[in-house]
Amino acid sequence: MDSITKDRRTLEAQAELVHLEEELSSLIEEYDHLRLHVADAIEASYMRKLGIYEVKVYEFECDVARMRRKIDLFRQASNRHERVDVAEIEAELDAEWARYEEEKERRLKECTKSLSRLNATMMTPEETRRFKSLYRSLIKALHPDVNPGADAAEAALFIEITKAYKDGDLKQLEALAVLAESIDGKRPPASDTFRGIEMRRIVVEQNLRMIKELIESLKSSRPFDLIRLLDDSDAVAKKQGEFSEKLEQLKSAYRHYSAELTNLLEGPHVEYY
Repeated sequence: MDSITKDRRTLEAQAELVHLEEELSSLIEEYDHLRLHVADAIEASYMRKLGIYEVKVYEFECDVARMRRKIDLFRQASNRHERVDVAEIEAELDAEWARYEEEKERRLKECTKSLSRLNATMMTPEETRRFKSLYRSLIKALHPDVNPGADAAEAALFIEITKAYKDGDLKQLEALAVLAESIDGKRPPASDTFRGIEMRRIVVEQNLRMIKELIESLKSSRPFDLIRLLDDSDAVAKKQGEFSEKLEQLKSAYRHYSAELTNLLEGPHVEYY
């Protein structure tokens, strides 16, 4: 039916639907921007200011705990008047500490990854506006919440679009936008009856409520709950001091246990293989 012949009620409903779809597209872009870019930036800031201290503290906690366990194993063997097999004890400790070593490696990798984001090439303000605007238009054209009933080709393309957005790859996003135009032009038109528009409006409003809830939930979870701390230089300095103090305590404990272990290793029942 030609738009000129539509009744006023249908035209108003269609205009409202367009407005709601614009709002939904904007909120989806905001949600993706928060979870894919802002969250990474907050984590990188936290890692630079405090995370590196946390990683170091965890490393020393693991080393001190392993040293204490090693001393316990030596003493147990000695109390039983058995010869102490250093290689056997080290193998036992390696097995016991495997998961701690994996966790230590994971934290170190995450620290390196977060810090590398601080050195990533930044887009100019103009490129950033272009990037966000282009992604928003692609959401409107292909996102399944805005375009229910998308076929397999559209779904696959939007996965690639999301990846380009996550990677901050403007050129790739522009290239994918060209593909999106050809697909969008082949899509059959949506229902323009009042009933069809109203049914679509109900779905869009449901999706709007859902995305708003997701945004609120995201903002109240990590790393967004770190923003207040990171913006408070005094609080950051205090936490850095606490971590530094903890590190010194752990280093002191490690030196103490190292000396104790050296004495045990000099005992007559120790065997090296």
